Amino acid sequence: MRFDAATEARLEQGKQYILDAFGADPNVTGTGIGYRQRGGRWTDQPSVVVMVARKRHAALVSRRRLLPKTIQVDGRTTQVDVVQAGPFRTGQLTPVRERGAAADIEPIVDRIRPIRPGCSISRGGPEKTAGTLGLFVYDNTDGTACLLSNNHVIADMSRGAIGDPIVQPGTYDGGVVTRDTIALLKRWVPIRASGTNVDAAIAQLTDQTLFDMRPARNLMPPLATNHPVVGIVTAGDGFGGCLLTRIDAALTALNVDLIVPAPDGSLVPSARLEGSAAAPMKGVVAPYPKMVIEKVGRTSGYTSAVIGAVRVAAKVDTPIGVILYTDLIWTTYFQLPGDSGSVVYRGGDGRTLVPPDYYPCPLMPVLEEYYWVVPFTAEEETADRVRDEFFAQSQLGRLLLRLPYLNETTVRNRLYGKWASRDEEIAAAEFYDKYREFMIDVLNDPNSPEVVTQEHLDDAAEVIQGLRQTVLFPEESQLARTLYDQALVPIKGMTRRQVRDYMNDWAVYDLVLAELEKVPTIEVFGAAELPRMPDPAAWWKLDGDTVDASGNGQMATLHGLTSWIGDGQVGGALRVGINGYAITAEPVVDLNASFTVAGWFRITQDLTVDSFFKAVAQGSTPDAGFQLGVHADRWWFHLPGASLPTESFVAASKGVWTHVAAVYNAAAKTIRLHLDGRWTSPASSVSDQTRTATGGVTIGAVILPSQITYWNGDIDDLRLYQQALTPAQIYDLVQQAGGPARLDRSSTPPRARHTGPDARRRLLDLLKIPRRRR
Repeated sequence: MRFDAATEARLEQGKQYILDAFGADPNVTGTGIGYRQRGGRWTDQPSVVVMVARKRHAALVSRRRLLPKTIQVDGRTTQVDVVQAGPFRTGQLTPVRERGAAADIEPIVDRIRPIRPGCSISRGGPEKTAGTLGLFVYDNTDGTACLLSNNHVIADMSRGAIGDPIVQPGTYDGGVVTRDTIALLKRWVPIRASGTNVDAAIAQLTDQTLFDMRPARNLMPPLATNHPVVGIVTAGDGFGGCLLTRIDAALTALNVDLIVPAPDGSLVPSARLEGSAAAPMKGVVAPYPKMVIEKVGRTSGYTSAVIGAVRVAAKVDTPIGVILYTDLIWTTYFQLPGDSGSVVYRGGDGRTLVPPDYYPCPLMPVLEEYYWVVPFTAEEETADRVRDEFFAQSQLGRLLLRLPYLNETTVRNRLYGKWASRDEEIAAAEFYDKYREFMIDVLNDPNSPEVVTQEHLDDAAEVIQGLRQTVLFPEESQLARTLYDQALVPIKGMTRRQVRDYMNDWAVYDLVLAELEKVPTIEVFGAAELPRMPDPAAWWKLDGDTVDASGNGQMATLHGLTSWIGDGQVGGALRVGINGYAITAEPVVDLNASFTVAGWFRITQDLTVDSFFKAVAQGSTPDAGFQLGVHADRWWFHLPGASLPTESFVAASKGVWTHVAAVYNAAAKTIRLHLDGRWTSPASSVSDQTRTATGGVTIGAVILPSQITYWNGDIDDLRLYQQALTPAQIYDLVQQAGGPARLDRSSTPPRARHTGPDARRRLLDLLKIPRRRR
């Protein structure tokens, strides 16, 4: 739906106002213009679209930092729609960025001759990468046929050389220069540190006739005047967001025309209307919000989505640094890494989508603490499949997927210090044993003939009744009953595919959304949180020195066996050997006030039940003020006065960079661990005793009068704060460093509640006990 000129001008003014007022905030990742969304559904309200990396409830945000819901432009009220999107990064596939597609997506990685749009390509050479061939163009300078893709796919962010070989398939997919060269790099639009509005390049085909206009595998129609092109897939984020370069801007900047089929079937350059170079090109259409688009890409194959915003300015993380991209197009659930370079057309159904990169459900460890007989954390892989292969495939499913993330704190606080009753544990064990294999079988067969039965509905009703008697508040109980009657009962007799289609029905979506919005204890959308990170009390980047980057002068002195390595999480890192460490001359934080210690750690030693490695501490006399490290196979944090050290739910892994943040909250009198910004340990209570330990901060060891315990591993980007960082702030620290590595999904919760037989055997033992009805 196109804007009229006056509306577009007003929205542009509003966008600039937001950029001037909030653009410097690191949590604001982009701005554009579009239409307001309500729960993921478009309205007809023109809006300035503001993209933020994290969203939080407005009550948690300082009024000074809260984005306005409306702004005044020329005396008129203009809507501001805040969406979670970004940080963005260029989407070329590399071994570091590999991500498995959903089970029903088959990547286009084979060798294809004649070459076609949508297939795997890359620049030839030893680096293993892959992007997508966009389409074919006519070079206006010499009349040759060329392929079009991203600069970052075939020209290496302007670092390539004219004549570099382009191979199909890409090197990531087995392509080699001697056998698979299809084109030679010819020209690109430069990408400079000051910014760009185009990420595109061309390569001249080595065989000027060996190409086919039809997209790979005939997944959609080829380019035509009634099937015009809109943009080029350029960048994405981990939440489904996708940025596109405008195709008209790319063609103009490269001085090329589209190659289109003529009436006689021959392939010819796109003619200009009226013969004027200023006229629109045939086969090209300008983007506008709500336009339905489609593409074929190397990793996700065919997808179709809806444009959410145009005229987007966004910060994009690229191999040469963070670059400001302007005049882009924004859409969602449209691409995966490796799809960069795909050319986007107008067309499709708008809802053939790919699942986004969600982080593991934050409630799995919480539920395992409550229903300790069911191994929730060991089922992360199955939970991910349910999320990606079922819920993420529908509008309603994606709405429901946001609820655990938005309401994590509420659930944690409500269940903290509580455990399920015997009857609840038996019921949970029964349902887990009854439905686990059934669920996996249905997931393994998208066309499964299994249907929802009355027995399934009765079991769901029993679960709801149990929750109403134990953890749900009255309004939540009424919500559960209403949704059961009005939204769940109608799926009786439906197969998996029929349920998915049912969940794509806007009437069902509106029903569920309206009921959710009635309950004040459930956060459905959240407002934008723009947390300003506090200044650290000390910050050791550990990139070749131990200088305190905070400016507070807390220089650390090296002792023993230490060295500097180049493969840190953020630049270089410090490696401490068997007797190595660094120490400051004086304490950094007041141990009787709230504080946080956060950094990246990599274990280089094998872990056993007797392992005890100490990474960071402050104080040594008469005892350490705090200690952070690994005990056996768990991350471990201790503070004098704590009832017990707090241990991580997730197992520590050798050879993997892990971000660990240990937080002491003096007001709550608790200590807690955060791993990779997404996993937390149980909180341990702390007494009011005064901590009197003296001595500096030791990096790589704990020094006590009676002994020294060493880390004997790698440490990077270590920070101490004189306050308890929030989960959102810790998450931002992780994302600033490029995000976490994949955590060990086979981990079990703390040993304190899981000694003896494994969880599965305990579950089966429980099932032998006659069940007591509630």
